[in-house]
Amino acid sequence: TRQKYPDRKICCVFQPHQYQRTFYLFKDFVKVFTESEIEKLILTDIYSVSGRESAKIKNKVSSEKLAKEIKKSAKNKEVVYLSNNKKAVDYLKANLKKDEILVIMGAGDVYELAQLLTAAEKKAKI
Repeated sequence: TRQKYPDRKICCVFQPHQYQRTFYLFKDFVKVFTESEIEKLILTDIYSVSGRESAKIKNKVSSEKLAKEIKKSAKNKEVVYLSNNKKAVDYLKANLKKDEILVIMGAGDVYELAQLLTAAEKKAKI
């Protein structure tokens, strides 16, 4: 994205997938997002996979904790935790600038965010 749009700010919405995966890759996520060439990072709740999550680990990790840790390391980035797609849509409608690039990443239901954004855009034009 940075190569294609070298002069534009990048906003990334990321939904971690699975509590266990997020727990074990926590430090890697902090490092990658701290070093990334994005200006804004929005983290939504971890997408839980039924039957594949350990209750013990589920209590140790969250997107909110991940956002706080990234924010500590990446002082030049805007890092926001929003619990769901609806809150992310509201935030993006209020804060995403017209010339910014939006990247949405995740393996859960984060795809619904794009649908909500385009539906909101269509309503705004009516």
